[in-house]
Amino acid sequence: MSQTSSNIDVPALVIDQGSCWARFGYAGDDAPTVVLPSKYGVKKNKTTGESSFVIDQLELHAPIPHMEILSGLSDGVVQDWNSTLNIWKRGLNDKLGVDASEYAMMVTEPSWNPRNVRQQTMETAFEQFKVPAFFLSKQAVCAAFANNRATALVVNLGSKYVSVTPVVDGLAVRKGLMKQNLAGDFLNANIERMLENLHIPIHPHYRVARKATNVDGNEGMASVMYNPVEGLTASYEELEKNRVIEEWKESVLQMLESPFNERSASVRTPKPFEFPDGISWKFGGERFRIAEILFNPSLAFGETPATSVPQGAMGLPQLVHQSILTCDNDIRSTLLNNIIITGGTSLIPGLAERLQTELQRMAPGSRVTVLANGSATERKNATWLGGSILASLNTFQHLWITKQEYEEIGVDRALFIEKRCK
Repeated sequence: MSQTSSNIDVPALVIDQGSCWARFGYAGDDAPTVVLPSKYGVKKNKTTGESSFVIDQLELHAPIPHMEILSGLSDGVVQDWNSTLNIWKRGLNDKLGVDASEYAMMVTEPSWNPRNVRQQTMETAFEQFKVPAFFLSKQAVCAAFANNRATALVVNLGSKYVSVTPVVDGLAVRKGLMKQNLAGDFLNANIERMLENLHIPIHPHYRVARKATNVDGNEGMASVMYNPVEGLTASYEELEKNRVIEEWKESVLQMLESPFNERSASVRTPKPFEFPDGISWKFGGERFRIAEILFNPSLAFGETPATSVPQGAMGLPQLVHQSILTCDNDIRSTLLNNIIITGGTSLIPGLAERLQTELQRMAPGSRVTVLANGSATERKNATWLGGSILASLNTFQHLWITKQEYEEIGVDRALFIEKRCK
């Protein structure tokens, strides 16, 4: 293979490392082949005292005594390269079954990724995986390309944060970037508080030996629980509790068409949810109030640090509108007409329609279009999919950083990658 950036003739791999999931696959495919949790477990061998990583989702949810659940990321930025490297090796070497040295590697990154982490990502690709070529691509840019847009306003509603990023002609506009930690995890904390107020216990899956039964509306057999497992860590218990809350959120949560009020929410048909122990509860206005927190943070319970609104946080429509106002006048109307929502939290039913209604109210003389891919899988994987599209384009191939270029950089690698991967 030629080592110049104008002639890359090898296939490419795409890695999208998010706060919740790490996705791996081949450029040109329409979905990642491997998806692993971004959180991982660490367990110690009692005999040797050595630590080992638990990465696969099935084992991660097993009740292993003394296993701590950790994350190598903070606000979407890699903080612990040892764990990240283990997850990447698991995804590429073990699950995908590839020798990365035979592939170019594209890695996605948040728009606020600092220079030192960008440099470390490049060094990891070339020195640990021995790739012949590498590129860092902004996640917002990838999401825009996944929706066939070179210019768009990308609204990513993930687990840790909501971010709004203007993308113009394939480049992220940093001055328009807005981000706040009021997203999926914040909703989870408020759901937990709501269930506590309703005196509804959360029994994790691993504790349930037999579900309760209810026949023709009559009380049947009660649920049976396994005995508690000694030595389980608080971080593991938190993981398992949030697993149930995530299931509740995906099944029950819904956004009203207009701003929340108790009367309009209370007349909606309640929605049942069966907890792992087999007990089914119906939820009415509560499921709309929780969703409304994204638009009106003052509805958060605020009784604990986890449910208190982050300082300076605002409703999603205001965050989007503020991002647009920071951009040049001549691009605002285009951005308003090309608002792309991505991420798992964006899948709340009614959210896209409600966002469009609120933004149209805030910009009455403009045409507002909120684009929400109808496929839940594609919306969750939008960043990876956009990277797959970019890395497979003929017009992109001259943009790769080659191994030869990397070796010739010298000491200022951070400045180099800032110039090459904008």
